[in-house]
Amino acid sequence: EGKDIYLDVSKKWLTEYIKANAEVEKDVQFMKDFFRSEKNVPGRTKADVLKEMWALFPEVMGKPVPPIDEGLLESMSKLPATDPEHFQHPWGTAE
Repeated sequence: EGKDIYLDVSKKWLTEYIKANAEVEKDVQFMKDFFRSEKNVPGRTKADVLKEMWALFPEVMGKPVPPIDEGLLESMSKLPATDPEHFQHPWGTAE
């Protein structure tokens, strides 16, 4: 009887471990793909990126969104979209 209990517990533990491991690996792969998708477009600003994202919100949310604050766009237009120091940072893309 003790052996059967041990085998049942071991089987359940191993099944849960394999399931959790696969879930974590899936998340890891998603993060790697996300960081690899970063593109460096010279001259592109954070304001450009915000405008592109903002244009998608009505479709995703299913309702209109208010316009972006002009002051925010002006300040973000002074910032490059990609920080050369952290472009495709190895912590996000390491194998």
